[in-house]
Amino acid sequence: MSGGLADGASVISVAISVGFAGPSYFSTTFKRIMGIPPKQYSSTLVQPHSAEKPI
Repeated sequence: MSGGLADGASVISVAISVGFAGPSYFSTTFKRIMGIPPKQYSSTLVQPHSAEKPI
């Protein structure tokens, strides 16, 4: 899915795009299934570009 948490989208935009009425229930459901809140999940996926090694 393009535009998800892994792509840096906000929790609100992801919640609405997958059919939740708002971010609160989405966050609760996400945490129940994934074991961590959506913001924590997205922060574990974001890595700074400066850390990449040049080719």
